[in-house]
Amino acid sequence: MSQKFKNILNILLLYLATSSTLCAQSFDCRYASSLVENLICTNTELSDLDEQMTNAYHNIINILGSNSIKENQRNWITTQRNKCDSTNCLISIYRARIFYLKNLQPINNNDASPNTPIMNDCEHSDIYTVPVQRKQDKRQI
Repeated sequence: MSQKFKNILNILLLYLATSSTLCAQSFDCRYASSLVENLICTNTELSDLDEQMTNAYHNIINILGSNSIKENQRNWITTQRNKCDSTNCLISIYRARIFYLKNLQPINNNDASPNTPIMNDCEHSDIYTVPVQRKQDKRQI
């Protein structure tokens, strides 16, 4: 094997090794500037949660194809994610956001039932719902 080929191979391997760790999140860690972004880039659990949230977000966009979800996501980033100042805060809100995104479903307003309340925090709450389990009322009517 020639020296030139070995050098190219080493450069390629180095690039692949660093690019997967720098771009595992929903943004490029080389450009992380805020406290939140740096916490995500330096914590494996947060990085994994950020990636899961990104996947859930893209999945729901592919299913619903809605600008309101994009708006809702931007709002979540600015009003919730970026307000965190600790790893624990971020882990908590990421887990909640992942659950929210994975459970969004389009509904027809005429089909709304007590088991699928409309989410109040969604700007267009008449479009989306997250199913929840409720205990049955055992009283006889």
